[in-house]
Amino acid sequence: SFREDLSLPVTRLFDRLMELLRPHLRKVRGVSALKRRESSSYPEDAIREALLNAFGHRDYRLAGLRNECRLYPDRLEVISAGGLPPLVTLETLGTRHYSRNPKLMHALTILGYVEELGQGIQVMRDSLKRNGNPPPEFQNSNEIFKVVFRMPSMPSTQVDWVALEKEFLASGILSRAQIESLTGLGATSTKYLIQRLLRDKRIVRIGQARATRYKLKKP
Repeated sequence: SFREDLSLPVTRLFDRLMELLRPHLRKVRGVSALKRRESSSYPEDAIREALLNAFGHRDYRLAGLRNECRLYPDRLEVISAGGLPPLVTLETLGTRHYSRNPKLMHALTILGYVEELGQGIQVMRDSLKRNGNPPPEFQNSNEIFKVVFRMPSMPSTQVDWVALEKEFLASGILSRAQIESLTGLGATSTKYLIQRLLRDKRIVRIGQARATRYKLKKP
């Protein structure tokens, strides 16, 4: 385990946090449509928004509590001292906007850390969705507000059949090597994909050995 306590000016704090996190963010590989996809386990935009929210909306009257960022094998947590501000609940989070520290949020906007007030939750949701992560989870109590990001769950052999079908229609027949190249899958994953498509009667095999090719099965 690793821990570092930070007490830095805001202009350095967020950059230092990201410096500490980046080496520990795992690369996630998968296939979306027919393109190989490689992304970080958690998108930096979402992390920065969670950190900004924790810094900008924490309850500074609770001097004995500190904001925390925790990275586990299956999740990332950002914890803000103090629960949600008045008038905001978990049900209205992201739709009702109330700033506990309006002067601080205004300063963050002037410094360029916040582009538009009240959009942080939506930025997190959109960024996580694009990266393949589940939606953010929120936990609230009188003492803390916690944001939880979960790892992406994209199977490495997920292929868009409609996109692959278009390639078959355009080429007529495809070899195993061509399917592997189009999907970005490894040799073993391509083998299982072809077996599944044959079993589902979406394609048929033509030829044998190295001359084996595949084409769409006629309706």
